[in-house]
Amino acid sequence: MNAATLAATTFAAAVAIAASTSVARTTDVPPLDYSPASISLQPAEPPAPEATTAPAKSLALYGAEGSQWLEVGYGAADNFTDSVDQYLFVTWSTFLAKDIELGLEGGVWYFNQPGDNEAGISGTLQFRWHFYNKDTWSAYLMAGIGVMGATGDVPADGTSFDLMPRAGIGVTKQLTDAGLRLDLGLRWHHISNARINGDDENPSRDGAMLYAGLIFPF
Repeated sequence: MNAATLAATTFAAAVAIAASTSVARTTDVPPLDYSPASISLQPAEPPAPEATTAPAKSLALYGAEGSQWLEVGYGAADNFTDSVDQYLFVTWSTFLAKDIELGLEGGVWYFNQPGDNEAGISGTLQFRWHFYNKDTWSAYLMAGIGVMGATGDVPADGTSFDLMPRAGIGVTKQLTDAGLRLDLGLRWHHISNARINGDDENPSRDGAMLYAGLIFPF
């Protein structure tokens, strides 16, 4: 083999090796992905709100304008001679202004008196002025007027329909953080028919009444 033939053979072998190497490298490389990337048009989920605790309902202050209250209680009046009048009552009240209280009261009565004992029901409008109201205590003056219907004559030889004016003094004391209060009072207790049947048929009865009740925020 002459030099020219040897050179040509060597060059051809080199070209063949290079071509085979290029093919091997091409087959080892994965093809390029020309497909478009997936894009979401949905808005991102907002972060979850932090848990919050609802504020506790504020306790209405006793004596605050606009506050409302409900009272249930018992009272007994003695005329110190021959009669004792007892009653159960429920009162709804609201403060028209600071420490000025308007109340509407319903009562059920039992009259232990000379002659026949009687029962009755009454409705009363009353006002209270809490002239002292501090911390857990209040003290008040009160006045009101009520009407009463009975199963018979009250007082005896009177009529079954009567007026019941009242005036007195009392105190309240807060018992719990929820606003429950104790009410204690002493008042003038009067029964008469205001002469609706004339002076001759208007017997009256006066007494001192002690009463106690529990007052609830309404």
